[in-house]
Amino acid sequence: MRAVVIRSLLLGGADGLPGETPVVHLVGARITGKLRLVFAEACCVMRLEEGWFEYEPQLYGVRLHVTGFGGSYLPGLQANSITVEGESGPDEHPYPGKAEPDQCPRRRQPAPPRRPPVPA
Repeated sequence: MRAVVIRSLLLGGADGLPGETPVVHLVGARITGKLRLVFAEACCVMRLEEGWFEYEPQLYGVRLHVTGFGGSYLPGLQANSITVEGESGPDEHPYPGKAEPDQCPRRRQPAPPRRPPVPA
């Protein structure tokens, strides 16, 4: 999944139904390109679980709803002055310990194969 597509959806690129909270929920996706949200406001919940990011997400001055990267591999995380509305539990973060702005601990994990296996 290209990061620019995720960014577009988070910033309102899809129509929502009245009374429902839109959600970008991906499980096991390989995120290619840079997910860059700078001084933006997401219109929906972001759940990117068990994924693999090619580049570290860049979140600066962004306003997010409930957010989770549970079980995902991130080569780092650039985050500064972010606001998250709602809750994110400790199991939602892909790195051990507390994330410091612009200095996230890196999770060591081998990169997945270039192409995901084709289901039988």
